[in-house]
Amino acid sequence: MHTPKRIAQSYFKRPQYGHAVSKPSASSFKRGVNPNSRAGKSKSTPLHNAVVMQYAHEVNKAAALSLLQYGADPNIPDAQRMTALHWAVELGGDLEVVEKLLEAGANAAALDNEAVTPMIRAAYSSFYEKDEWRELQVQILVLLLRVGEGSIDWEDDRGRSVRKWARQKGLPDNLREWVAHVTSSEGLPA
Repeated sequence: MHTPKRIAQSYFKRPQYGHAVSKPSASSFKRGVNPNSRAGKSKSTPLHNAVVMQYAHEVNKAAALSLLQYGADPNIPDAQRMTALHWAVELGGDLEVVEKLLEAGANAAALDNEAVTPMIRAAYSSFYEKDEWRELQVQILVLLLRVGEGSIDWEDDRGRSVRKWARQKGLPDNLREWVAHVTSSEGLPA
């Protein structure tokens, strides 16, 4: 079955497309290893690969946090113009990693080659289609809204927006109202 998660897993596991990622050591950076190096056709960085959920069903959080600590730039785009934040919210599923990317200066309004923002990636990801993941999805969306760099009304090249996603998913009224309250009460785009 070709789900976005499986496609991403195979995409990042092939050596010609990217880095094999393990937690980098401080000594590797002292020896001159560049945490922003890009590899293969995908032009992915080690940070891109670390934030995507792998076969062990977890993000390589230790590697992602270590890379950020040693200066990995969260805004370097890959060949699709997706940043580590795009990948983390679409196929990562780890709120702490998303928070750390934002703290490191990740642009929450970055556009990929289809004018998709990280917020739209999070909303339309099939990764969160199971009910038990829905709460995490909303937490990630609210976190992105709190940064204030994105709009739930921004439409990508296919006409998708976070507001349209909420309507399509038929979110419970109280949840929709809660998200609207968070965005309007903090002066964020509604």
